[in-house]
Amino acid sequence: PAQSSPDISLCSASPDRSLCSTSSTLFNADDTSSVATHTPASSAASSIEGSDGGGPVRVRRTFSIGQSQDGHTTRLVDYLLVTCPRIDAGVDPSGPAAPPSAAAAMRRAASVTPHSSPAPGRKTDAPEVAAPQPLCPCITAVYPPTPRPDLALPPGIEHMFLHPTGPITVRAAYALPKFHSFVCTDGSGRRLYGAVLTVWEPALVLLPGEEEYLRRVSPSQGQKEDAADDDYGYLPLTVTIMSTWPYLSMFRLYLAQLYRYSTMGGALPIERLVANFCGEVPAAPPGSYEVRAHILDSTLRFWTPPARQPLAWVSLPFGRPFALLNPENMLRVWHALVCERQVLLVSSQLSSLTTCAEILTSLLFPLTWSHAYIPLVPHFLTPMLSAPVPFLFGIHRSSYPNALLDLSHECIVVDLDEDRVKFGPKTPPLPPLPTRRRRKVANCLATHGNKIYWGARGGQTEWDHGGAAPRAAFAARLAALDDAFDMSATPDRLDFGGEDTDAADGQSSWDALQESFLRFFVAVLKDYRRYLVFPSAAKKHAGGFRATRFVAGQEAGWAPFLTE
Repeated sequence: PAQSSPDISLCSASPDRSLCSTSSTLFNADDTSSVATHTPASSAASSIEGSDGGGPVRVRRTFSIGQSQDGHTTRLVDYLLVTCPRIDAGVDPSGPAAPPSAAAAMRRAASVTPHSSPAPGRKTDAPEVAAPQPLCPCITAVYPPTPRPDLALPPGIEHMFLHPTGPITVRAAYALPKFHSFVCTDGSGRRLYGAVLTVWEPALVLLPGEEEYLRRVSPSQGQKEDAADDDYGYLPLTVTIMSTWPYLSMFRLYLAQLYRYSTMGGALPIERLVANFCGEVPAAPPGSYEVRAHILDSTLRFWTPPARQPLAWVSLPFGRPFALLNPENMLRVWHALVCERQVLLVSSQLSSLTTCAEILTSLLFPLTWSHAYIPLVPHFLTPMLSAPVPFLFGIHRSSYPNALLDLSHECIVVDLDEDRVKFGPKTPPLPPLPTRRRRKVANCLATHGNKIYWGARGGQTEWDHGGAAPRAAFAARLAALDDAFDMSATPDRLDFGGEDTDAADGQSSWDALQESFLRFFVAVLKDYRRYLVFPSAAKKHAGGFRATRFVAGQEAGWAPFLTE
């Protein structure tokens, strides 16, 4: 945290600051006095920990918050926004309410469908009540209150990615907070990452005349005398962090702890915590420095790898895709991305889509994915799946049946829940990888990928001979991946595989997997510089690459792959 800020981990309780209460949101968009008081200056001194080879040292460096660098901003967080469903403006919320019996009758007449099939051993999700008229998300608060001069908030962001599975619905019972993430790309190709915490707050269903509308109420207000118990439902409120940095795991932890802080109260107002984290905490500079921030009993660690290495290598739970896909399927998907094919990820867990997409594209390093990239496609944008260009998209399982009508016949569908890779009827065959290099990658996946894959399932022996029990346990853990607070598994098992630093050779599984894919590209592209054509004013050409000569100069068996 910034030196000018108090240690958030030492906060005491104050019960009147509730994040989920409508009477006290994070801050009022129309009254920014409390935010302006804590708006940081253009530069902030930050306490950073680094290493000089002889152990950790504490240094004090000054960063200029907000300057752009390699597509990123030097600040850690660009925006934090709060949304809630928009109440019908044509109805006066303070008007007279219909008799409780009429409201209850309409609630009972509304269609109620399960949100998802309950996993074995887990509590059934709360049912959802379809509203007669669609509810639209509305941004009720945003920090900073004025747009960033170097990065504008994408227009309509609340309609696209905050509720990507369908229209907003009213839950009949309370549900635990959920988390998901997304990525949106601007016209210059810069990616903006979103981390979304969804919580449900009480709502009262009323019937003025013949129209139903929803009145949000604070839990502290209690039930009204003229409302029956079954007149209450729950509306989704979202808190979203927007950043050019893909620290989705740490953002998830911060939002969960911020929600905890709001329910238990604290000596500091929530506005101060938000202003500190969004305006005073800088992004970690590349290299051996680490930025730490504290909230309640949690420490957030942010580190940027050197030499332009992918941030996903240090900012995301690397075990997620390797736990969901067996080594052979993992190699197929990576092969398809290297050959720039159309790939669609499908999962019942929204958080798995962005995480797996980021990890998969990071394995292309030193190459980058420069085609269409939407790890979480909203339900109303499924026609994009028919685009005749290479893409890497992700979609929720509930939207997949409707998406089949728009799905390209060349698309490769990757089912993350079922560990299945399906090629389209017109998918061009993939050119064979160089044999020796493929064998080395496959051997590494068999050693380290299998360790993560079977570790997430309790072991191969248990999976093969344990009957239905290990499959039920795995399904329960899979269904809990979107939960903001894990209630069933230990934290080190939540992300389906962790960093096993106790490996015999001192190298973790993730380091070994990164190295195997990187070595493949080093071996295949090692002498590419010999075929570069540099710009020349005398010869009046802008430079380029002699691709035909490059392919001809490699081993004969590599030609089909290199040509594609």
